[in-house]
Amino acid sequence: MNTCPCSRPTDQFLCNECVRDMVNDLRSVPDLLNELRTTGAKLDVTGTRGGGGSAERPMGVNVSALETKGTLEHLLLAMWIRVGLTPTRNITPIHYVEGIIDCIHILARHKSATSYREQLKAEVERGERIIDSTQHVVRLGACTTFECGTPLKAHEGDHETRCTTCGESYNITKYWEARALTALGHDETPVRAAQAARTLSKQGVKVTPKDIENWVKWGHLTATDHDDKGRRLFRIQDVYQRALRAA
Repeated sequence: MNTCPCSRPTDQFLCNECVRDMVNDLRSVPDLLNELRTTGAKLDVTGTRGGGGSAERPMGVNVSALETKGTLEHLLLAMWIRVGLTPTRNITPIHYVEGIIDCIHILARHKSATSYREQLKAEVERGERIIDSTQHVVRLGACTTFECGTPLKAHEGDHETRCTTCGESYNITKYWEARALTALGHDETPVRAAQAARTLSKQGVKVTPKDIENWVKWGHLTATDHDDKGRRLFRIQDVYQRALRAA
């Protein structure tokens, strides 16, 4: 019996839940590679060239986008070979992903599975950050449709978004509110302002400890208790509702 990096016992090197997460990451790679390629191409034309005898200015290149794209492509090839498949010319990222997923049980039983899982997750997250920073994209969370779980995203200012896999539509404000309330509904323990801000930020609600201090000062929010050092404690639900009204 082995132990998965997530601490779950497993007969393989990755538990079923981590394998499922890895499959979701793999499915996102082809579109991510296309977006990274587009991001690099757009920045390639931002440089200018001097005329006459002036020195040429190098063309602008998003090195991070190109590096991440290359790393993901090499990672697909490595996993493809690891599961026993033979590389051929002109194979597309989609075919790579489909072949690896078909043999994911072989990869999960190999001692390198943990390393592949961690590398894939890190590079997918890195690629998403690069694209988001150039396209002003907001990552919302996972699609809630049964057995879907596709990451949802929208551009800043959008009011609705649609899952690219199952087509389910979401009102962004209601989606964020549902996520936050689900996460906050399990514990009524009052917390300090900094912890409340961190918890809400993880759920996509933009709030800072300074915001909370100001709401208290202006009489818009009241502490429910104090800790042994006299510091204010707040119900996260109260802070969340105040943040919604402020927004």
